[in-house]
This record gives sequence, structure tokens and C-alpha cells, in this order.
Amino acid sequence: MLVKQYNKSNMGDKNLAYSFEEIMAYHPDNITVYEEIKRNISVLCPFIGAGLTQFAYYSWADALRQLVQKITEKGRAEQILSLINTRHYLEAAQLLEELRSPLNLSHDIVYLFSSKRLEENKGKLPDEAIYLLPLLFQGLVLTTNFDTALETVFQMHGTPFQSVFHPGHHELLLQSIRHRSGNYLFKLHGTVTGDLIEYSSIVFTKKQYNLHYGQTAPLPQELKQCFVQKPILFLGCSLEQDLTMDVLDSILVPGMNHYAILNCQKGDRDKKIRELGRRQIRVILYEDNRHEAVRIILERLLQDLNPDQYKNLFSHEKTQGAKSVRRANQKAAVSKHPASALTNGKGIYYIDRGFCMPWKCIPSRKTIFLHNPYILFLNGEMENDSYIIDMIRLVMQQKDCSLLIIMESYRGAELLGVYFNEFMQESSLPVAAILAPGFGDARRGFMADINIYTGAEITANDLIQLGQAESAMVSKKSTILCGGAGSDKAINAQIDKIRSDLNQSTSVLDKERYRQRVNRLLGVAEEDFPEKASAVEWEIYVAETMQTLLNSASQGDSNAKLELGLFYLWCDGIQNDSAQAERWIKDSAKQGNLDAQMFLGIFYAYGGSHWKIKNAAEAKKWVNLAIKQHDCQMAKFFLEQIEGKI
Repeated sequence: MLVKQYNKSNMGDKNLAYSFEEIMAYHPDNITVYEEIKRNISVLCPFIGAGLTQFAYYSWADALRQLVQKITEKGRAEQILSLINTRHYLEAAQLLEELRSPLNLSHDIVYLFSSKRLEENKGKLPDEAIYLLPLLFQGLVLTTNFDTALETVFQMHGTPFQSVFHPGHHELLLQSIRHRSGNYLFKLHGTVTGDLIEYSSIVFTKKQYNLHYGQTAPLPQELKQCFVQKPILFLGCSLEQDLTMDVLDSILVPGMNHYAILNCQKGDRDKKIRELGRRQIRVILYEDNRHEAVRIILERLLQDLNPDQYKNLFSHEKTQGAKSVRRANQKAAVSKHPASALTNGKGIYYIDRGFCMPWKCIPSRKTIFLHNPYILFLNGEMENDSYIIDMIRLVMQQKDCSLLIIMESYRGAELLGVYFNEFMQESSLPVAAILAPGFGDARRGFMADINIYTGAEITANDLIQLGQAESAMVSKKSTILCGGAGSDKAINAQIDKIRSDLNQSTSVLDKERYRQRVNRLLGVAEEDFPEKASAVEWEIYVAETMQTLLNSASQGDSNAKLELGLFYLWCDGIQNDSAQAERWIKDSAKQGNLDAQMFLGIFYAYGGSHWKIKNAAEAKKWVNLAIKQHDCQMAKFFLEQIEGKI
């Protein structure tokens, strides 16, 4: 049921359909300019702006908006936002420096543009336009970016920069312009290296711009050398009126054309062509906010100029890219988890849920290892009991295997428990059961992903699926599946679909859920997630989630009360509060919510992360209520456990 509905949804068709031909048709000049770029690519000098690194970093405007949150005076904050919204970025930055001080602002810039952010998002690089630059360009590269993304991608391709330099190194600049071999990076506005920044050398505020672009400063003269001697290709740049453009305006050289790939609204196309033409910039325009166009154009350039390299790169990156990432992540996981559970080469799937029904294991045991597990998915609405029995019997007849049960809710275990004792008398099959990750709608998404990872098939009644993996490790807090039977093609397609939804989403809450799903399909344990929300995004996500749950819980929604309680208990980014967690989960349990009743039984019996209260009497009280109200067989089994009968 879950996978079928998920695959039928319309996910990102617009983004997936955007093509090179559509881009070329957006303006009559596009195809001609493309051919000029292709013809001159060996002498072009790329000028890289912030637009090519927004997979990991903020644009200038967004960076300023993040810094406004540091200002507590409402009037001042609104003044800065007004400057940002009217594109007076230099003035906004200057006011921020005055209110924050150079010392604090330098720390802010390091935080926004640190190499840590790039490392956290490194898994995205192969899908970004910047990743293709080392394959297309050799020689001098210019950038106004503070980050080290360019250094990273050139290093990844085995063509590192021989020199990275800043304004004031005139001889080095001239050498890099003249040399036809080797790569050189000219960072016009300074750099953030690790957690360090030389604040006096960066260009961020209005005073800094005036200083570094002044008549006696080296930067304008060095830029003129570049613009006079090298045709420039602007990528990821807005090309709005700024001091860099003023330098270009001052040294227009007849016969020297520069190029740009730029987004533009439909009604502004002729105006944009005219304005840039006056600066001797030939431009390929693409639809506003369709920034994937830059990647598409660079891909076509590589395909036209070096078909063999294109074929080798994209046969690997597009059809096997996610597979290679999963394998790399598995290697990292092996160093953190017992090797006996990670012996395959197909990657892992991390689930932040531990066992809740270790049928054949001592309840206090910390870790369960399952060899060749079949994966049985149970949702909370199953009615076809005989089919469940047949599926369990089928697994029990297999040799050298085990069973992992993933339940959408404890109600799945209720039906399972009715028949379990009978079947376990017939077999020594190792079994463990866990709840599916996530809550509510998010849980259904995770269930769909696990179906695809394990190669589960949809049954005729659309209620239960059976997947496979090479091994599984189940602990009290988490589960790691290894070597799922799903095809790489299906997994990659699912990752692409989720990323498409992520890109289209405007909700921070939904974006974080999509990121979590992508990370799990890439095979990353939660502490190593490459696709993480920024600190600011995470704060918004937590606040948004909390408010949504509070609204629903206040209206009497028992599921929302349970989720809110667990949020107080487990969520990073808030003050974990076991008293609030207990309050809301109890309210849910009092309304007859079986899951809440069972959670209370488990928490009171065994404790847990941030749950400090152990009370055997309370545990029995809530488990008995689950038995009384729901005749829950799992509750009966659990009651025997906590009473020490088994």
C-alpha cells in the first residue's frame, strides 16, 4: 500500500523535465552564444560567484539575513532587512559590522562559510555544476567566494591549484594569466580557511569594498589585467551593478567579448541582453529560478567537447553514483559498528529505532545480529490474518535465515502476537521486531524507502511486503540493515525523486524530513549525515514541528500528543524535558492510544534516553490498560517480561 501510493505521486516532474533544448529556446541568442563558448573554451577564464555553492553555503543576501538574527534591537534589524530587500547589500553589511563589531562579524562570517559546511554537504558535489569545472577549464579561475569549494573539486579530480592567491600578488597573477599549463585560483575577496579568517583582507562591508576597490588599491588594477587579457565566463554571478562591474565598465576592449550564463524573468530578457551587451558580455539566459540550467549547459559542453570523458563520468555518476556513496558510507560505518553485522559490500540503511520485541533474545541483551534476514512489513490496518500466517511460515521454512519485523505501529504486533507462540514452537528462527522510523506521514515515507532498499514486492492485497537483506544489527536504540536486495536503479530513482521534492519544498519541516530520507538511502548513520540542515534551518524545523504538534495536541489529537511527548524526550535542539514528555504521553495513553500505553510501559520498566523515571508499578498499570482496552497480545507478552515470568 505505502509504496504503491508513493510511486504514483507526481514528484518534481518540472525539474526533471528541464532540458538543454528548452534552455536554448528561452532566447534566440542562446544557441549562438553556446557555440561561441564552446569554440573559445580553451581560453576562457571562469569567474565563479556564490550561485555555484548554494548547495552548501548562503548567497550574499541570505547570509546577511542570517546575520540579522544576531541583532536584538527590532528597529535596527528591520532597517537592515529593508536594505537587503532593496539590494543595498554593502550598506546592510556595513550596518551589521557597526552593530556587531568587526570581531564578532568575523566570527559570524567564519560560521557561515566554514569548510565544515562543505564537508557536511560533500556528498552533493557530484550533482552540482561546480563539480564539472575541472573537466572543462584549465588555467586561471577567479572567484569572489570566501569558501573552499573550488579548491575541493579541483583536488577531487586530481588537478589541484598550483597556487591560491589574493589581491596584492601582481607578479603571480601575470604568471597565471600567461601560463597555459596548471591551475591557479585568484580569490578576489579573501577566504575562510578552516575556522580562520584574515578579516582585514576580506571584502564584505561597504568600507571594505571602498578600501579594496580604491584608486590606489591593487585589486582594480589586477582585475583589469584579467579582463583585458582573458575572456571571462561568469558562472553563479548576478552581474548586478557593483564595483566588480564598475571595473569591467572602465576597461572595455574592442573585440574582447566576455560571456555569462544567467537567470532572467521572461519580461526582462531583452533588457538584460541589451544591458550586458553594452558591457561586451554575451549571455545565455535561462528561466528565472531554474538554476539547474548551469549544470545542464556544462554537461552538454563536456559531452560535445570530450564525449569519452562525458560517457565515463556520467555512466558512473548518474547510474552508480548513489551506489558508490553508499559503499563509502558503509566503510565509515564498519569502523563504528561490529564487523560481524557489516560484512557485505552493498551499503547500509540506518534506522533510528531499536528492538521492541526481541522474541528469541534476552530482553536486556544490547545487540542482536541477524544473518540473511527477510524483512516483514506490517502496517496498522491489516485484516488478512491468514496471509500473515502464510508469510511467516514461508520464512520459517527457509534455511540459514532470520526474520526482522518492521511495524508501522504496535497494532501490527497485536496481530503478530496472536499467532507467534504457535509458530515459534515449530522453528528456531531468529527474530527481532522494531517500529518503523519517523512519525505520522513521515513514517510512511520511510516505510516506502525501506521497501525499495530491501526489494520488497507489493502483494495482491496491498497490505504486506517481504524484503531481504544480507544482515542486520539491532540494538536498543538503532537498527542497521546491510546489503538490501533492492536494485541500485530503483534506489537511485527514489533518491532523485526525494531530492526533487526537497528542492521544490518551501517548508523547512518538510525539507528536513526529505534530507533524512535521502541520507538513509545513501547509507549514512545519523551522526554522519552529509545532507544536514544548517543550524538555523534546524532551529526553524524544531520550532515548526513543535508548534504543529502543540496545535494538534491542544485540539485533543492523541497521536499528536504522543509525538509531542517523544519530541520532548528525544529531539536535538530543544531542552529535553522528561516531565513534559511524561505529561503528553500520559494524556495520549489516557485517551486510549495503544502506542502511548506501550511506550509508557517500556519507559517505566527500562528507562531510556532522558527518561529518568523507573517505576515497575506504573509500567504494569499502562500495559494492563493496553490489554484491557485493546486485548493486545504484545502487551500480554511484555507484561510477562516485566513480571519476570519468562
